[in-house]
Amino acid sequence: MRRRHTNGDRVVLKPVDCVVMDIEGTTTAIEFVTGALYPYARERMPDFIRRRRGEPDVAAIVDEVRQLAGVWNDEAVLAQRLIYGHSVDGDLGALLSGCFDTRVGHQREKVSYRHIADAIGTRPERILFLSDVREEQDAAGDAGYQTVWLVRRGAPALAVGHRRAARFDEILL
Repeated sequence: MRRRHTNGDRVVLKPVDCVVMDIEGTTTAIEFVTGALYPYARERMPDFIRRRRGEPDVAAIVDEVRQLAGVWNDEAVLAQRLIYGHSVDGDLGALLSGCFDTRVGHQREKVSYRHIADAIGTRPERILFLSDVREEQDAAGDAGYQTVWLVRRGAPALAVGHRRAARFDEILL
C-alpha cells in the first residue's frame, strides 16, 4: 500500500503491507459484543456443553476455558470468520487474508505479534495494528508494528504514545 499525503486530521503512516485488527471495540462495536454476542453465547452454551460434553474436542475446549478465563482458544478463528461472514454489509470474509487467535499468544504480549509477522511473512514495521486496547497497542508497538488507537464514541482516549483515529477513514495507507 502506498502512503498518501494529507493536510487534515488524518493519520498518515509509513508504507504498510498488511493491517492486523482487533475485533471487539475496533471493527465491531463493543456494545454489540457485550449486548448481543455474549448474551447469545451465555444462553446457548450450557445446552451445547451438555449435549456434546463427551466429545474429546469439547472437553479440551472447556478445560482451556477454565485455564484462560473465558477465551475460547480453539474456536476464536471460527468466531472471527462467522462475525465477518455475516455482517450487516454481507460476507466480508473475502476481505480477510488470515485470522489469528490465542494460539499465537496473548494479545498483550509482544511475542504474539512477532509470531503473526512471521506467519504472514511481513516485516513488523510494515504492519499496521488497529485496536482500542492500550496494552495490545503497546505490545504490537514493542514488536515493531505501526499502531493506531481507534478511539470509539464514549471511550476515553488513553493511548499515550499511539496515533489516534475515531474512524477507519481517518487512517491513510
